[in-house]
This record gives sequence, C-alpha cells and structure tokens, in this order.
Amino acid sequence: MSCGVAINHESKIDYRDNHSKTNLNEIKSEKGEMISTLTVIFGAMGFWPLPIVGSIIGIILYIISKNYEGNEYVKRARLGYALSVGSLLLYIAGFIMLLVVIVAA
Repeated sequence: MSCGVAINHESKIDYRDNHSKTNLNEIKSEKGEMISTLTVIFGAMGFWPLPIVGSIIGIILYIISKNYEGNEYVKRARLGYALSVGSLLLYIAGFIMLLVVIVAA
C-alpha cells in the first residue's frame, strides 16, 4: 500500500529510457471511469476558472467518452456534458447581454 492505493507489482519498468510499460489489462479494466470523471471536472471548471476553455474541453471529452467501448460511466459523462453546455451557454448569454448594453449606450 502506498498512500492508500494498491500498487501493481506486475508493471515492468525499463530503466534505459525511464518509461513505465503499462499492462493493457490495467487500461481496459478502467472501463471509462477516468475519461468520464475528467468530463465532469472540465465541465465544472467551465464556470470558473476556465470559462470557455473548460466547457469546450468538457464537450470534447464527452464525445470521446461516448464513443469509448465498454464505458460503464456514461451517466457521469452526461453530467459533465450538461455542466459544459450549461456553462458555455451562460457565458454566451452574458456576452450577448454585454454587447446589447454596449450598443444601447
């Protein structure tokens, strides 16, 4: 145990080029959890501190997550997509309101 996380001792490390070789079964066992979680994180970051960029990244990650075979976390990815679209629409509406105020003045 290291910091509360189990370490897989089957991973092979090549000391010549300092790159760890990941076992393909480790990647497939993830079942889309990481990409779906990142979708939620960037969707929430679309509100603040990355207003437009976080929303766009969240939408892109949702598209990738949706096309990921065997994704067991589709609902989590949908939540991230909703956050991304909501924050993007909020900033677009705010920008339009700002333009209306500037033109009306």
